[in-house]
Amino acid sequence: MSRIVFYPRRHLASAVLVLALGVIALIGGGWYARAHYWLPKKHIESAEIALDHRNFDEARRELELYLEARPNDPRGHFLLAQTARRAGDLNAAEEHLTRCEHLQNEKPDADVGDTKLEWALLEVQRGKLLEMDSYLRRRLRKEGPESVLILETMSWELMRRNRLQEALALLNHWLEKRPDEYEALVRRGWVADHLFDFDQAIKDYRQALDLQPDHDSVRLRVAELFVERNRASDAIEELERLRQRKPDDREATLCFGRALRLLNRTEEAKQVLDRLLETHGNFVAAMGVRAQLSIEGGRTEEAAALLQKAATLEPLNRQINYTLLQCQKQLGKNQDAKETQARLAQADEQLKKMAEIVRKVMEQPYDPALRYEAGMIFLQNGMTREGLHWLSTALDAYPAHRPTHEALAQYYEKAGQEDLAAYHRQFLR
Repeated sequence: MSRIVFYPRRHLASAVLVLALGVIALIGGGWYARAHYWLPKKHIESAEIALDHRNFDEARRELELYLEARPNDPRGHFLLAQTARRAGDLNAAEEHLTRCEHLQNEKPDADVGDTKLEWALLEVQRGKLLEMDSYLRRRLRKEGPESVLILETMSWELMRRNRLQEALALLNHWLEKRPDEYEALVRRGWVADHLFDFDQAIKDYRQALDLQPDHDSVRLRVAELFVERNRASDAIEELERLRQRKPDDREATLCFGRALRLLNRTEEAKQVLDRLLETHGNFVAAMGVRAQLSIEGGRTEEAAALLQKAATLEPLNRQINYTLLQCQKQLGKNQDAKETQARLAQADEQLKKMAEIVRKVMEQPYDPALRYEAGMIFLQNGMTREGLHWLSTALDAYPAHRPTHEALAQYYEKAGQEDLAAYHRQFLR
């Protein structure tokens, strides 16, 4: 028969105290493990997932939280430097890469990453592609795991400089290594687009959309290319999907009107464009398409009035002036035709000047004034997509270029895109 043992009260109190201290230590140890091991591990894993999806903002947030817990971890600083560089924040990239190297000098860690390569890529993004080219191409020939980062950086810099054939070769190499890389497909589509290989551009853009269907700007460009290739039914299919997501997008609506016109759905096209011009009264491209419908319907006077308004808004828009000139000649408005002819000649001079500017840009790729001038000529001639591209590259070359911010603020205000206009206005202030 077992005995019940009674302990002295002081022994019982000691046992309770030991037990309580053990519980506290267990809880404290759990919190310590959570704060210093589990949460940091979760942050760095989340950052790596975000980087796989090129979500650089989220990756940076996670890595910053990781470094709050582990401020002296060189790998965390290396990853944050790489992420900031890929996001275009070159000063932050340099700061964390420098910190990483200091920590490495104190206590080397073989798992950190290749800081020499990362410095080289940072220099490329700062405009020193020529100086880094030989080194990076030697690294590419080794076909190491870092080659995708080299291809990503070099292809983008070559695209910015309009060295499109060289960019295309690198993008092909990238896609040989990763055939389903969304970013590489979109870039190759963009290069093909600018090399006038529109069928290849459509193919690459659509393959990219199969991977990430919600990228509206890519889908819009596919629809525009279909219209330009007289594949209006294919364009309508893309646009119906796009307009479900963005029913008030003016560029998508314009493209829809153009596609309806090609399909001879004239009344529908008129209604779409008239509604568009009710909300975007100064949308010159929409005026041009609507005027074409009036001409095709035998309403030349109506077309001329619309085109005259468009020419007032964009005096050097070659297509608008050319169509207006034909209307004025048909209507016998000879004096007006002379004025339009003069503007048309001026527009042609501007386009000749453009060829010279493009040549100079190849020689001076970091001159924002040249890129700004090119962008403005494109915009004045109604070539909006090209104009916005050149203006964006002016800000890539020099983010504080005031004339470019002013031009973009004015463009987006006219386009009704107040958030983008406000961004550039805020910068100017």
